[in-house]
Amino acid sequence: MPGGPKMKPKRRITTLPISPDANILTELNKLPAAILNLVWENLEIEEQCSTKREKARVISSVLRSERLQKVVDGLSKSERDCLRFVVRSGWVAGHAGLQKKFGTDDTIKRRFKSGGPLSTIGSLRCRGLLFVGMRKNVRAWYPVDKLPVFKKEKIAVIPQDIRSRLEECGFTCKKDSQTATPAEYA
Repeated sequence: MPGGPKMKPKRRITTLPISPDANILTELNKLPAAILNLVWENLEIEEQCSTKREKARVISSVLRSERLQKVVDGLSKSERDCLRFVVRSGWVAGHAGLQKKFGTDDTIKRRFKSGGPLSTIGSLRCRGLLFVGMRKNVRAWYPVDKLPVFKKEKIAVIPQDIRSRLEECGFTCKKDSQTATPAEYA
């Protein structure tokens, strides 16, 4: 076969399906090994693991433990504000609105291609605190014919199993005057 078999292009990790009630271990297992290794380094885990699945399990247990407080304490002000925005939005925020408020999400491009600093959203993703993906089957209404249509929407989610730990760290889901309106994060 000349040129070898044709390879399918890899899917971007932000186009993979995600649920608003995402489980951290499931989402970590979806990540490419390079990104999982970056999460591992950012969390300063010293254990030795030989497989990607083992690393995902260890990262999951670290983020569900008391060590999450140390991770949160190491966040910059903009990262804390971004995390607080998603928490106050009900643990799920529209990705476009999040980028509009906190800058572009260039996790992979900057880190692996140019070696530059991570964006605010990218930094949270590379600590395993925020995951981005496509929520499917969101009902939308077309104003002309008023028929329901199902579409995909890119969202940022804080996994369900670390939400209680984040509340212990001071990130509460209370609605207040600084809470984002649906128009801001849609």
